[in-house]
Amino acid sequence: MKQMLVVSSLLSLILLLSSCGGSSESSEFVPRPIPTEYQGMAMAELTSTSKTPSYNELKDNIDNYEGELVSFEGEVFQNFEGSVANTYQIYVFVTPTEGPERYRWKDQILLYHSLERGPELSEGKEVRVSGIVIGIHVQKLDNAESPFRAAPIISVIKAELITDSD
Repeated sequence: MKQMLVVSSLLSLILLLSSCGGSSESSEFVPRPIPTEYQGMAMAELTSTSKTPSYNELKDNIDNYEGELVSFEGEVFQNFEGSVANTYQIYVFVTPTEGPERYRWKDQILLYHSLERGPELSEGKEVRVSGIVIGIHVQKLDNAESPFRAAPIISVIKAELITDSD
């Protein structure tokens, strides 16, 4: 009887610990709930009421923008599937620069996106997004030219493709 109680207690503890760890990780990298005041708004309404800081302004003053509605246009660089179905973490270049090729891009933001909030955003596509600033992601890179990447994190409210070509 004592053994059964010990085994039962251990199993309960293991289940409790595994469920706590799983739920926090799965919700960390997904879009946040859409604030009530922005629910049901069209992209034109969102962009007209949002702030449009430059990448550097946003990155250097992230605390002043957290919780604020912002809009960006850019080109998708990397797209990673999320741990929850139909969610993605997407790096988007947001600063165009003139170069030998038509345009080159620099400066990245990180989107937490869901297919409930817009189409799939494939690498190389130009996109328009509106969302809420929720923080900044700093990642160490193995690159002598740029030792780290600082990407403001935007929880997407609405996203759309600007170009639909391959």
